[in-house]
Amino acid sequence: MRLRLMQRAVLVLSAALLFCPNIFAHTPVQYQYAGDSGMWQHIYERSDAYRMPYAKPSSLMVPHHDITVSQQNSLYKAVAQEIQPSVIVVIGPDHYEKGKACITIPSDDIVYCTPQGTIPLATDILHALTESTVADDISVQSDLWPAEHAIYAHTPFLGKYFPDAKLVPVVLKPLANDREFEIIKQFANVLSDILPDDALIVASVDCSHYQIPRVTALHDSVTRNTIANKEDPRYIEVDSPETLTFLTEYNRLRNITFPVLIDMTSTYDFIPNPNVESTSHLYWAFYKANCLDAVRMFNVQSISFDQRTNQTKYQARSQTILFTGSGSTNAGIRTCWMWDRYKTATDKAEIILRDLAGKEARFLSGFDLLIFDPEPGTTFTQKKHGTTVTVQSIRASELETLVPEKKAEPAISILVVTAQKDDETTLRDLFDFQKEYDILILRYDSPSCDTELYISARHTVYNLGVLYDELGKPIEGAVLAIDWNNSHINTELFEYTSESGKPPAIHQFPAEE
Repeated sequence: MRLRLMQRAVLVLSAALLFCPNIFAHTPVQYQYAGDSGMWQHIYERSDAYRMPYAKPSSLMVPHHDITVSQQNSLYKAVAQEIQPSVIVVIGPDHYEKGKACITIPSDDIVYCTPQGTIPLATDILHALTESTVADDISVQSDLWPAEHAIYAHTPFLGKYFPDAKLVPVVLKPLANDREFEIIKQFANVLSDILPDDALIVASVDCSHYQIPRVTALHDSVTRNTIANKEDPRYIEVDSPETLTFLTEYNRLRNITFPVLIDMTSTYDFIPNPNVESTSHLYWAFYKANCLDAVRMFNVQSISFDQRTNQTKYQARSQTILFTGSGSTNAGIRTCWMWDRYKTATDKAEIILRDLAGKEARFLSGFDLLIFDPEPGTTFTQKKHGTTVTVQSIRASELETLVPEKKAEPAISILVVTAQKDDETTLRDLFDFQKEYDILILRYDSPSCDTELYISARHTVYNLGVLYDELGKPIEGAVLAIDWNNSHINTELFEYTSESGKPPAIHQFPAEE
């Protein structure tokens, strides 16, 4: 055993000396399949460059999930045909939370190794950051980089396609608080000021995690629309909303106004099992205003510029909404769902719905809107992705006095009627309003009866059952997700049962034998 360990150590050291010769003077950061030049040559050759606008992108969003090496290669190969930046900033999540501050950058001794040699750090930029207005929130470290794949997943491609570029690696603290999100925006301002005009930003971000493909697709719809419309990405279901917050602010400051979605993949594309635990990936390129003509001419699979990027005005409805069954959780209507990582929340809804939220609360985190038990007599309005959603909530006893809210197209209108146990109101009584409302819901604030939901455009009724019984009696129900895109409506129903009266974790994956 000791001999084998010594032999392995000699092999690792030999590879490091061969591909990163300054190992004794520096701290080397290796790459995937380190030393396997044949493997990397195969990766470089196995995929063609993506078709992209004939213009210079100023920033990219690229996954770091190692299953996507072929797609990463296609993207970088295409980008290199248009630009050769002097500086590349790769920014992503601090996966292992080793950073001592909100923002972490490397010390001068870090050397990134690639199959082509080493990539020099842009030390002038890194030193300038330590003297900037956000210096107090920057940690300079050497310990976390060898394990941080958010950065080293990209370096073989940077070394291959941008041989003259210098590197600025950055990782951001996950689960940032309000103040830290503001610091991240200030950091974007600092980099916008000090980076050269030809700098390229690479946001190293994976998207939906720990979901089956049909949930992943729902969450990615929200992520895609949020990025395309340059909206606040803080609450979308990606592995680093902090990184996308930086990217959104940096793009705004540098007048990088045109997003182009190049490709979308997920684990399902590589492992086509409907129950596979999936990670998803979006590949974006972002262009400055002076690239407008080239971007407009870009056409992928006969999809026009405006349709591909959702960049200008929406001509259609776009919203992904989750609906639940009867019972009073006090969750009301939520525009996001946060992970109570240490279970310190005292909020009733958070406690009741923890299991339903799933791993890292990701099941509930990826929707534009979550409708639980809205307070009767209230009206909720949200405008997002160019779509106005109105939720009007009344009691069944007041149905005769209902005055529908006026629509501001494109819009989605929802009527929620809350009934009592002995109320004789039925869902059929709501059908007279189907011209004014896209979705009609009859629910109960107690678990005495099932919630029913009707989609007017489909003439379809869904039984959502019961979400919560405060007395702890067994429940049975479902949550319904509606992904509305133009006239196309995709629905996904997730059924559950519980003996405790509380909503259980949605059983997305087959039980282990």
